[in-house]
Amino acid sequence: VAGAADGRYYISFEDKAGDWHLFCYDTRRGLWHREDSTRALAFAPAGDDLFCLTAEGRVLSLFDRTGTAEGDVSWLAETGDLGLSDMENKYLQRLELRLLLTAGASLTVLVSYDSGKSWENKGSLTGTSLRAVVLPIRPRRCQQIRIKLMGTGDWLVYTLSGVYEKGSDLP
Repeated sequence: VAGAADGRYYISFEDKAGDWHLFCYDTRRGLWHREDSTRALAFAPAGDDLFCLTAEGRVLSLFDRTGTAEGDVSWLAETGDLGLSDMENKYLQRLELRLLLTAGASLTVLVSYDSGKSWENKGSLTGTSLRAVVLPIRPRRCQQIRIKLMGTGDWLVYTLSGVYEKGSDLP
């Protein structure tokens, strides 16, 4: 697994003996450095930093120059266009998002209709304890919808379900 930002290329790999290594290539100096034995599952650049998801489930800041990077990481997840047309003229009455938020985590749900560029806020949640919650989303009638989830802290989406109603031939 590899990632790059700010003139540095990071790669995490397993050698033949089964040991894990995290190496960094500094493109400005043309030098390779062995960082440690981190097993990375993914890398993601954000702002002036590069983050690494470890096999233990931790998120590390690789460019933290002050040594004070801690706290929750901001995140964003966005679907592609979800088609909603139906042969029986059914329409989407509501979406139910079932998820787990840890205490202090926050989530905002935005939707965009019919490949539009604007987003409508459909609700926010803040976790008070480690428990599953259901957030109903009531969209307007449309042919396609995109959903954007953004927030901070730990979260897990269990399901995104649609509830449909019988409609007419009118759009």
